[in-house]
Order: sequence, then structure tokens, then C-alpha cells
Amino acid sequence: MKIYNILLPIIVLLLVIYFLSLNNNTMTSTKFVKINNKLDNEHNQIFKKLDELYDCCEKHWKTEKKMYEQGRKKMPHCHPNVSNEWKEHEKEHKALLKEIKNMKKNIINHIKIQDKRHFHWTE
Repeated sequence: MKIYNILLPIIVLLLVIYFLSLNNNTMTSTKFVKINNKLDNEHNQIFKKLDELYDCCEKHWKTEKKMYEQGRKKMPHCHPNVSNEWKEHEKEHKALLKEIKNMKKNIINHIKIQDKRHFHWTE
């Protein structure tokens, strides 16, 4: 009975960590068609940089949102309402993050369709 009291929490913790990693907002663990070590390593570098760009933009835009909320609380009563402008600003942030994700998908597709066909001889 004691072994279950030890193993069960460990198993649950590992499952929680695993599922949290699947739901992470970042774009990690990119799967793409493998061709050869040199190209695969360079493709991985491209994806790593795109992941870093995504994470950096997301962090920056969260900072902007926090600062906007702080500034909104300090606005004088006579200040024009900019909430609609902020909604557009935030929409653009989301669209840009989506573009980074789409760029990654497009590169994966390019590797699958173009690179694999043109560099099959390097396998």
C-alpha cells in the first residue's frame, strides 16, 4: 500500500507535466520531413529562431498589455477613450503571432514538397 502512495503522485505529476507541455503556447518540437543531417540541422535552427521570435513577440506584447492597463487606470477624465484603438492594436498582435505560426507551417510544407524532392539524392 505504501508504494502506491509514493508512485501514484509521481505518475500524476508526470502526466500533468506532459499535458502542460502539449498545451504550451510556444511552437516547440517541430516535426518535418528529414532529408540529411546538414539540412535537418539547419532546418532545426530556422525553427528554433522562429520559436524564439514568437516567444519574444508574445512576451513583449504581454508587457504592452500590462502597461496599457496601468496607463488606463491613470488617465485623466478628460483623456479621449482609446479602448477601441487598443482593441485594434491587440488584434494586430494576434495576427502577427499567427503569421509567425503560418510562416513555420509554410517552411515545413516547403521542406516536404520542394527540399525533399530536390535533395533526395543526399539521403
